[in-house]
Amino acid sequence: MAKPTHRLTYLIDGLNVGGAQVGMARLLQQLDPERFDITVVGLEGKGNGVVSLLPDHVTVIDLEIDPKFRLDGLTPLWKLLSKTDILVTSLFHSLVIGTVLGNLQRVPVILGWQNSAGYTSTLRKKISRNAFKGCDQILADSEAVASMVRTEGVSNSNITVVPIAGVDLETYISVTEPTRDDGVIRVGSIGQLIPAKNYDCLIDCAMELDDGIEFHVVGDGPQREDLETRVLEQVPSRVTFHGEIPPDEIPSFLAGLDIYFQPSRREGLCITVIEAMACGLPIVGSTAGGISESVEEGRTGLLAPADAKDKHCQHLRMLADNENLRSQFGQAGRERVSSNYSATALEAGFLDAVSRAIGQSNT
Repeated sequence: MAKPTHRLTYLIDGLNVGGAQVGMARLLQQLDPERFDITVVGLEGKGNGVVSLLPDHVTVIDLEIDPKFRLDGLTPLWKLLSKTDILVTSLFHSLVIGTVLGNLQRVPVILGWQNSAGYTSTLRKKISRNAFKGCDQILADSEAVASMVRTEGVSNSNITVVPIAGVDLETYISVTEPTRDDGVIRVGSIGQLIPAKNYDCLIDCAMELDDGIEFHVVGDGPQREDLETRVLEQVPSRVTFHGEIPPDEIPSFLAGLDIYFQPSRREGLCITVIEAMACGLPIVGSTAGGISESVEEGRTGLLAPADAKDKHCQHLRMLADNENLRSQFGQAGRERVSSNYSATALEAGFLDAVSRAIGQSNT
């Protein structure tokens, strides 16, 4: 095999399983190993669940740095960047560290993947704004993210919208036909148990709706104990937190649901919403970030502001009571994923961003 054209380093905060990590794995599965010699570098040791999803030809380095800005732990990355042609950064700490070290090592092309349409603090906003200046292209995973990046002074010519979904429909079982007759409607959600995902709202909805609706949440995070305590005190047996499950079990979890619910306060693309649509599930969600782009209101799902609990309850009840509407929304959602969020579309968008960045660096 001929020597690959580009040496690509993909720097990401951690190798745990999350939306950014799964999107990364799907992208790297698509890239031609005859064109790209790929090394994935994780900054912090949060587990390495995503490694099993990476292609065999990808080299993986887990720096396991704690805290994330410990300079003595960055030596392997510094050496690697001296031989890197294309650097991709994903998530906040990788963006900051990658742009500083990448520019010091004069990496020819630096791409910063932005996966959220908001910031957790004013300080992070200021730091991100400066880090964006060190990138040749910002990869925005939705139009909502692109709009936010523009407000930080990044020009349109330096932004490429690339939905980091890369969904293979054959992996996701369609649930547009009823599979149970117990009369229970199962509502599910997948995400980190953090304030941005707004799972307190899910519990609020469980308290308002009748006993014929169950709620199931997959994911882990710092809020888990508080959320489970609240469920035990207020809606025991109505809401179940399952913790993290392996990525290859996500399609089966989704196939066991009737409705997917994502009441997030802050989002980028939200891959789990798209995966739910791939399974033929109707969506009830917030209008945060890219959710309002991937979900077509009144065609594939029903949306409302993040904390509009009464509206979310109304939408959940409407779909719970109408099997035909669930099926109609689910079929339309699966078609939308096929048209807009495939693995082929992810690869094409990424390669376009690389070409644009190389073209700009040569002018």
